Amino acid sequence: MEDIEDPDHSGENDPEPGSGLDVPGYRGAAAPARSYPALAWAAIAACTILTVYAQNNTELPADDARAGNLTRDAMLDFQGRYWVAAAELARREGVELETGLEFLDSGDPSQRLRYLVLLGELEGPKRALEELEELRGRLREAGVELTEKQAAVSTLLESLWSAAIENEEPAVKLELDEKDRLVLTGELGWYGELARATFAPGGAPPPGGPHEAARETLNSAVVMFLCGGTALLLGVLALAFFFRAVAQKRLKIGIGGQASFGGIYLETFAVWMGLFILLNLVLGRLELAGESLYPALFMFFFSLAALTWPLLRGVSWARLRADIGLTTGKSAVEELIFGLLGYLMALPMMLLGVMFFLVIMFFSGPAVPAAGAEFEPVSYPSHPIMEWILADGGDFMVVVVLACVAAPIVEEIMFRGLLYRYLREASLQRGLFSSALISALVSSFLFAVIHPQGLAAVPILMGLAGGFCLVREWRASLLSSMVAHGLNNYIALSMTRFILGG
Repeated sequence: MEDIEDPDHSGENDPEPGSGLDVPGYRGAAAPARSYPALAWAAIAACTILTVYAQNNTELPADDARAGNLTRDAMLDFQGRYWVAAAELARREGVELETGLEFLDSGDPSQRLRYLVLLGELEGPKRALEELEELRGRLREAGVELTEKQAAVSTLLESLWSAAIENEEPAVKLELDEKDRLVLTGELGWYGELARATFAPGGAPPPGGPHEAARETLNSAVVMFLCGGTALLLGVLALAFFFRAVAQKRLKIGIGGQASFGGIYLETFAVWMGLFILLNLVLGRLELAGESLYPALFMFFFSLAALTWPLLRGVSWARLRADIGLTTGKSAVEELIFGLLGYLMALPMMLLGVMFFLVIMFFSGPAVPAAGAEFEPVSYPSHPIMEWILADGGDFMVVVVLACVAAPIVEEIMFRGLLYRYLREASLQRGLFSSALISALVSSFLFAVIHPQGLAAVPILMGLAGGFCLVREWRASLLSSMVAHGLNNYIALSMTRFILGG
């Protein structure tokens, strides 16, 4: 930590013992400058409301809404590939597999046709035909009409399944011309390939086809599950040892320093939020972010210009760096290692967020949809970066730099640096535990709610952000939480590219 000297220090601003703000290295603090936290909170609230409204109330054009989104399609493909490979493995091992595919029978007609293809693959063409007739009846009752492509796909699937039932010979199947094949694959993607491979001429599915892709997906899912489970177990153990060491006072925590400039740091956070929104609006108006990620990369780093605000308000650069943890700690290499450990410790907290999300979904119960609303497209929580990857939008290394370097640096400085520092100073009279808990909850909520994944992902992101706050409290330096944040984003990106991207 930085050694801040102030020969005129009178002791009036000394932190409370046990607040976590009294580590050695600070022998004084300048007199607190006048700040305007109420005005800053009003600006933060306005920016947050504007961001949340824009992310959750922007209506897609009718054609785009009907087509769904890349994340939805990728998730459906992943689930389909997984169940096809799992069913194949179960048949080979002589085990009965309870698929429970009904949860896929939702959303718009395009998604439901995918469900029927999967049903025909796993339970036979007769069952798929029955469900197709039932779907048509429900669509008529709801007053929902299929698009021209969806109607063509429906007719093709009916012909394929009818031919398979009539012939009752696996090798005798309906032949499709190239136009029909393009209609199937164009509307249903991998599911169209699956229907064609199973019911088109030629007997056994071709090598490298949809069944091979399904087996690769299952293998990848197993590997990811084992690696994730191992990392989660290590994280639980690390958390247990951490809290035990803190309870036994063998490990000292606290972000360090004196309580003086927290209000100015809150102002700085508000300035950053306003600047970030303004930069987003400029990029959107100029349509610069549609073709390349370089403008977004520039925007992230340029938003750090907000750090000039405390300098203009009289806070020295050395004091600013020390207060918000913009230091290398005892050793940069040591902080990098603790960043890896911090990521593992954040995993169980993210799992708590997932469990909290599931509890909310369970008790909220299914809503009764209006007429026709049950056939609206189903959306999945998604980040624009994920959409970019799935669309094969460009150089993956640019995505990595943006999501795993730029975003962690900027967000850690702002949320776990400036905002967390203010919250800890404002609540230090409550004691270390209460102050850290309140600060973590408030900063993590703001961090989660302004992310573009949507409100459904807030509990999960809050759990993850809470883990980063724990690292910040433990290490005092932001470097460890930056590493944990960047590592999390890189693993998420890699999983998306490897599994969802097929």
